[in-house]
Order: sequence, then structure tokens, then C-alpha cells
Amino acid sequence: MTDLGQFQSTEKHTPTPNHERASAMRKKIIDAAIQCLCDLGYHQTTTKAIAERARISRGAILHHFSTRSELVEAVFKEVSNQRTEYHRARLEHISDPMGRFLELIEILWETMISPTGVARLELLLGTRGDPELKEQFDALNAGHVQQSKDNLWLMAKSIGFATEEERKKIDAFTQLYIATMRGLSIDAMRSETRPGAEDAKELLKEMQTVMLKSMLT
Repeated sequence: MTDLGQFQSTEKHTPTPNHERASAMRKKIIDAAIQCLCDLGYHQTTTKAIAERARISRGAILHHFSTRSELVEAVFKEVSNQRTEYHRARLEHISDPMGRFLELIEILWETMISPTGVARLELLLGTRGDPELKEQFDALNAGHVQQSKDNLWLMAKSIGFATEEERKKIDAFTQLYIATMRGLSIDAMRSETRPGAEDAKELLKEMQTVMLKSMLT
């Protein structure tokens, strides 16, 4: 068999620019942190664990993220970006406004039981007792929840809602189903409570349909 290593490429090698290498390394660290949060939990996700998962040195992590605060924010933004992209991809083939709205609970459920969803939950629970990170994460999370409410109201307007009172109800229901999905995603981590969590999610979808139809009539 011919050893491909005997041949030399006639193409010139183009070095990867420093900013591209740095960006790739940051992504590698963030991905490893998400995997550790999902598999090990918040308190076991140390720089050592992340370095081992990413197969890099701890010094490389500190070079790109000098503080835990920087890494937590980067992980949160990556998780949020992935969730946004997943929502876009799942909804783009649904043209009916009501159909799009009714699909939201299922999409949120899928994202919350995914590795990124578990990682975000670990950050939410883990940082609440961390004086250094609690305020920062609470601000990030509050901004994310408000953005979700704004986006859902835009979708609700496409269905036919318009009044301030309807906005309050849609906002309240948005917070209700986010909080419910978060709690059910914890049950989904255990095999013995996963079926019940799935049933509860389906019941919430039925309640959403009834609520929307009632408001529209």
C-alpha cells in the first residue's frame, strides 16, 4: 500500500490567521465547558476538567478567559445563540402563524433536555450560591427572558392579538411555560420521572391551545 506521507503537496500552505486560531480555541474551550456542565454538573466543572475534555492545558484556558466570569458569560451566550438558531431552523418551514406559536413549547422542551439546555440549567442553579457570579448570571438570564417575551409577543401579534391586556397575558404565559419546562427538564434527567415529565409537557401544550382560542374568541 502506498504511504501517502511519501508525497508532498504541491499546494502552498496558507497559515491560519491568529484571530482565526484564537476564535477556534475559544470555541473549543466553550464547547468543552458545556459538555462538562452537562455531564459533571456545575460544581465539578473546573478548569482542570475543561482542559482534560478539550485536551488542552489549563494555561490555554486562562489565556482566553482570565476569570470565571468571562467563561460563564461566553458559555451563556453560546448556549443562547445555539437555542436561537435551533428555534429559527425548526420554525422556518411553518408558514401558519398559529402553527408556529403552538410549536414553541415543543421546541423549548427539545432545547432544554439537550446538552446545552442542561448546561444552562446547571449555570442557573450553580451560580445562585456564588457571590461572584450570581449577579452577572441573573442579569444575563433576565435579559434572555425579556427577549423571549418580546419575540413571542411579535408572534402573538401575527395571530391577531393587539391590546395591552393581551400582552400581559402572553407575557405571563411565556414565563409560566419557561419555568414549567425548566422544572420538567429536571424530571427528564431521571428515567423514572421522564415519562411523567413528557405527559406534563403535552398537557401544557393543550392548555396553551385552549388559552389562545379563548383569547381570540
